[in-house]
Amino acid sequence: MKKIILLSITSLCLANMATAQGFSAKNDDGLTIYYGITSATAPLTVAVRPNYYYDNEYSGDIIIPASVAYKGKTYSVTKIGERVFFGCSDLTSVTIPSSITKIGEAAFFGCNGLTSVNIPSSVTTIGERSFAGCSGLTSVTIPNSVTEIGGRAFIGCSDLTSVIIPNAVKEIGYEAFYGCSGLTSVIIPNSVTEIGDYAFFGCSGLTSVNIPNSVTKIGELAFADCRGLTSVTIPSSVTEIGNGAFAYCSGLTSVTIPNSVKEIGNGAFAGCSGLISITINASIPPSCNITDYPSFKGVSKSIPVYVPCGSLSNYKKSEWWG
Repeated sequence: MKKIILLSITSLCLANMATAQGFSAKNDDGLTIYYGITSATAPLTVAVRPNYYYDNEYSGDIIIPASVAYKGKTYSVTKIGERVFFGCSDLTSVTIPSSITKIGEAAFFGCNGLTSVNIPSSVTTIGERSFAGCSGLTSVTIPNSVTEIGGRAFIGCSDLTSVIIPNAVKEIGYEAFYGCSGLTSVIIPNSVTEIGDYAFFGCSGLTSVNIPNSVTKIGELAFADCRGLTSVTIPSSVTEIGNGAFAYCSGLTSVTIPNSVKEIGNGAFAGCSGLISITINASIPPSCNITDYPSFKGVSKSIPVYVPCGSLSNYKKSEWWG
């Protein structure tokens, strides 16, 4: 079961966006950085923006200043705009000031020379695809100020080994860590209520995951193809295990499904050939697919399934478990 990602880097013909509201300024080290004015009245603010005339201009070590002067006025730098460093494969490090509150969509997309990034505690939003395809990224510090991790934010960061998700995040976005095959540990805080579709798909280095009791939904294919996963704790807050949520986690040896789960999605544990036992804590059998794409397709039918005392007859009468 594979999903192919094409992280293509295309030229962005946005020259028509370079209006009077944009300007450039040199840092103390002589580096030219481009800005767009986001507020021309107090408080004066700007966003770092791409050079719309040249692709991949930035390289080496970049220091983004907290403020910049233009026409006798001082502007606070509060945002790294969309696609600012898009495809800058020779970018090796970036210093983000504490004035920044948002990292825009695809801001560092394809910066595969970037090995680490320290996100300051002023940042609240990490936009969609912000660090997508940063295959050289080994570590990232996400501060507790961050409330939103956008979809595909770290997709394809194959060298990323660990991540701590801050305790203000409510949802781990769609494909947020898809294909992070080097990821061996992840800490999910109890602020998270939903793990998005494909969130950790293909994180083959992940060996265990503790899902907090704040989570109510595990999205489709959320942990699919995590072949190194040997154990997982599903809390009693979860009501739905999405289609293919743990499909092809061939290293998984046992699973306990809490009594809160009402539905086990199509192929939720399909291909989990290493399972040797299943424990279900619900006295009323949860629904699951046994026809089109069975929830436990490829799992040996001879392994024991443990259910609560006194509910065995319910399971034997069930159209799904009987």
